[in-house]
Amino acid sequence: MSKNNSQEYLRKMEQQRQHFGLRKLSVDVASVLLGTTFVIGGVR
Repeated sequence: MSKNNSQEYLRKMEQQRQHFGLRKLSVDVASVLLGTTFVIGGVR
């Protein structure tokens, strides 16, 4: 692989990792909201 090809490969991998990170973050946010709802609902 030439230097240009390896840079292109790294750039593509960075985009995929970023997309996966955003998806994982949204799942974490949803679970935190769900947990908070249960805690507040249990206190009342």
